[in-house]
Amino acid sequence: MAIRQCSDYLYKLQGVQISESDDTALSAKKLKEQNLKTTAAISNEHAAKKYGLSILEKQIETHKKNFTRFLILTRKIKTSQESNKASLSFEVANEVGSLAEALMTFKNNSINLSKIQSIPIIGKPSEYSIHVDVEWKKRKSYDQAIQEVLRQVKNLNILGEYKKAKIEYK
Repeated sequence: MAIRQCSDYLYKLQGVQISESDDTALSAKKLKEQNLKTTAAISNEHAAKKYGLSILEKQIETHKKNFTRFLILTRKIKTSQESNKASLSFEVANEVGSLAEALMTFKNNSINLSKIQSIPIIGKPSEYSIHVDVEWKKRKSYDQAIQEVLRQVKNLNILGEYKKAKIEYK
């Protein structure tokens, strides 16, 4: 992912070999532990400082307002009355208007769709899992929308409910 996020910068470099790694912080750690003098890693400033590495260049990302979301996952059901955002996934019938009907349910309950993504379902040609992030002002509106959408879709999963974070660009 880091290579794709920094592709404009990386592909302008002459005479370098670009290789993938599982993790940017682990790449920085590997540089330190193996004392690799002719190798560089893409990582954040914290990792560079932690492993005593020199920062060769800052802000090499292609899209300057790019950011990465990190999620905290748990098996315990933990709901908060402060929640005002949720990530959901569901499937709809492969019929005219079935997705539109589900999405209109959110609109009709004053629920904002801040993200929508369709992902092909492996082994089921022409079928997709729909992933949405929704935001609400009134919990009651969200609960009502979920009850209505349950009757319109298959396999509705609430992946998480949380308080919307403020994203700041520096």
